[in-house]
Amino acid sequence: MKEQDSVDKKSWKAWNNTQDNSVVVGNLLKKVKLGKLVRENPESRLYWNRRGQLKKLTRSLEEEGYNPEKYGYVQVYQRDSVYVIRDGQHRTKLLNDLYGEDYEITVELVINNPEDGGIDANDGFLTTMRKGIKTLPIIYLPSMIFFLIYLFLPVLLFSLFCYVFMMVTKDNGWKYYHDTHPKKGFVWIYKKSKFLYEMVMTVYYNARNGVLLIAFLGYLYYILSSNWYEILIITAISFSIMAIFRVLNIPQTIDIPALIKKIRGR
Repeated sequence: MKEQDSVDKKSWKAWNNTQDNSVVVGNLLKKVKLGKLVRENPESRLYWNRRGQLKKLTRSLEEEGYNPEKYGYVQVYQRDSVYVIRDGQHRTKLLNDLYGEDYEITVELVINNPEDGGIDANDGFLTTMRKGIKTLPIIYLPSMIFFLIYLFLPVLLFSLFCYVFMMVTKDNGWKYYHDTHPKKGFVWIYKKSKFLYEMVMTVYYNARNGVLLIAFLGYLYYILSSNWYEILIITAISFSIMAIFRVLNIPQTIDIPALIKKIRGR
């Protein structure tokens, strides 16, 4: 109990510490000192699910260390400048006991946390859209704006074309192994070259997919040729935001509400 209370007090101190200089910015993975990880409820006790779990887990950590590739990453979610443990509390406690709070481990950041306004499975369509836009990482906002201005209508029309085309046409690929070969009208090709006949039949039976592929390539060419400079500008803006966040030690997964809270907290 004394050992547990000591760990909980350290966690409680970390909870109240607004500085977060030990976090190395990444994508969804972050390298964090154990002293910066806190439990959701520091005053509650940890319960071991089965007999011998404590000894088994301790022996595993002593022999293999923290091995997320084998056993999975400790999952955390961000609350202001603090990282709260969502999964892996037992490992975190034992690692703290074995190596101390300055020991660094790589954790997995859970971006979508319903408790902090993230998307929940019970949310309706409009609520999901609203939360999704609100919690969208800032580095993705330029791309989203670009999509709404330049790509929304082309994507909508292309998707509508693909849907209608697939509804009015049939997939004949399955007939290749059921039809009698050589097919009537293609006998002369078969007699001339079996390889050429196979190629023609491949195109014939996959004509539907071929039309969709040609349409997609034409659509892609249109997007790149008509919006090339805009794409370069948006890419440059996105990388500039990433570079600024890296210099200022701001998580690149941060959204606008979290950034506002971080600025107000300084």
